[in-house]
Amino acid sequence: MSHQLSKRFVAIMLAILLGQLPPLMFIMLDLSELGLNWSILNAFDVYQSQKIYLFTSLAFPLFLAFIFLLVAKIEKQKTFYQSILDEAQEMVIVLDQQYQTIYKNAAYEKFGLEVEGEQLATIQKFPQTFELVKQVAGEQKHLLCSASRSEARQEFTLIFRDITTIKESLQRIKQQEESIIRSSQLAALGEISSSIAHEINNPLGVIMGNTDILRTNIQAPSPVVVKCLDTIDRMGLRISGIIRAMRNLSHKSELTTIETVDLLAVIQDVTNLSTMNFRKAEVAFHLDSEMFKHKMVAGSIVQISQILLNLFGNATQAVASLEERWIKITCDSDTTFHRIVVQNSGPQIPKAIQDKIFQPFFTTKAPGQGTGLGLSLSRTIAEVHKGALVLDGDNEHPTFILSLPRIS
Repeated sequence: MSHQLSKRFVAIMLAILLGQLPPLMFIMLDLSELGLNWSILNAFDVYQSQKIYLFTSLAFPLFLAFIFLLVAKIEKQKTFYQSILDEAQEMVIVLDQQYQTIYKNAAYEKFGLEVEGEQLATIQKFPQTFELVKQVAGEQKHLLCSASRSEARQEFTLIFRDITTIKESLQRIKQQEESIIRSSQLAALGEISSSIAHEINNPLGVIMGNTDILRTNIQAPSPVVVKCLDTIDRMGLRISGIIRAMRNLSHKSELTTIETVDLLAVIQDVTNLSTMNFRKAEVAFHLDSEMFKHKMVAGSIVQISQILLNLFGNATQAVASLEERWIKITCDSDTTFHRIVVQNSGPQIPKAIQDKIFQPFFTTKAPGQGTGLGLSLSRTIAEVHKGALVLDGDNEHPTFILSLPRIS
């Protein structure tokens, strides 16, 4: 307060002193015209002879004092509003007609944002709000910009707000909502699977029971009949196992039955089941049997077969419309895992969806051609087996790698 009073006092004294200069100049001109020498006495006589000098000696100081005080008030208001803008979290920048910076607040300078004039020149309508994505200090930032134009001064004012945190929060909320939806869908799937298992197992039991009756009552059956009966038994057990595994996986159950699984036998078995699909789509299937000889893993034959059936089926559908159609199965091993590599002739899976393909109910297939559960359930099976199912995203062709714990 005392500092402000002292500034006002100095301004008033300066106005009084400067205000005397115009009357003094006119007095000197009058003395010169009258041919009188310059002296305080002569100047005082001239000052008394003209009332205008008295008026100007009072008016000029008052006018200057008013101007000084007005300028001081304007500076004070400017400082006040400047402090408000500098304390604001939003970034403010003012540009002229050539998009040159006239003003930018402290938040704008601290943030390190640089907006090129060419970008702003594309803005045709004011006011408006739009979103910018900029790289700031090596990080991607989402900015909400409110732009307006002063018609009188032909200046552009832009206010930026960093909404990166809001965007990230919305993304997390969206992911949580999707997770809740997937959980409810999987719970519903578990209930449906239980009903399916009940409905299928009853007629399946009748089929397998009648197969046993046929086996008992047919005298001296031919090798073809025996083979057919064995196939019915084996496929019936597989159907029952698949339904049970699907129901268990939908409830995230643990692997309860661990057995020694011959990878070559499982792959050949799944290949036999998929042969008709390969032929129908005219897909060349390449399996290096030598690579899988004596490769044993720990797990469930039925569930490992599920994974391979899904991978073979997806690969067949992926290449069905291509000119070059092939599926290649190879094996890679280390001291801990055997890795089954399933590759097809399709193009590389886009980077944008590589992280999504294992999500439940995510599918790129046309409606009615896929549920989006295959890869999700397959990965769950692999993880239950203490293994993994991953996509080699850098390969030029779609390549899935199934890792399973090896048995020496």
